[in-house]
Amino acid sequence: IVDFVDGGGLLVSVADNDNYDDEQDRLNLLLAELGLDSAHALDSVDPSCPHYGTISGGNPLVESVKTLSYASSSDLTVAGDGEVLATGESGQTLLVYEDHVLLAADSGIFHDWCGPDPGNYTLYENLFNAWCDMDLDGVDKPICGGDDCDDDNDAVHPGLPEVLDGLDNDCNGLADDGMVAAGAVIVTEYM
Repeated sequence: IVDFVDGGGLLVSVADNDNYDDEQDRLNLLLAELGLDSAHALDSVDPSCPHYGTISGGNPLVESVKTLSYASSSDLTVAGDGEVLATGESGQTLLVYEDHVLLAADSGIFHDWCGPDPGNYTLYENLFNAWCDMDLDGVDKPICGGDDCDDDNDAVHPGLPEVLDGLDNDCNGLADDGMVAAGAVIVTEYM
């Protein structure tokens, strides 16, 4: 899993309020191994259903999502680079995004037997699209039919001008091609 996430994959981690302590501990250990500071918390909030979460922030994963339905939830501990994407009716954190990992406090967000909100379907579509374009530069990675040669860096994809930065900005296989560093000595004539 570490190689998958380090390679640009999008991992979705879900822990319901009915997960057992040892299951959640193992899940949180995996998240820590991935370098995440955010984690699942075993709280039971908003029992029964339906409930509707509020979207926060401008992260592309929740773009055009107005609300999310959920059945009942646990909570998430947000730390480090964790970004809160949605909160529940009781103020608990429902969704957190951190370093290619989406943490969810209720599986009902993905299969709500109470009747999914249209926002849930928009989230599903956004998740797929984000996996294809993790750096959100508008160019998909090759496995999704695109030709982005570095889908972790929005300063690298075909069509960009080359910049003197040690990167292959235009994805032509050559870093800094045609660039001359400031202060470089250029020999134009041999004697």
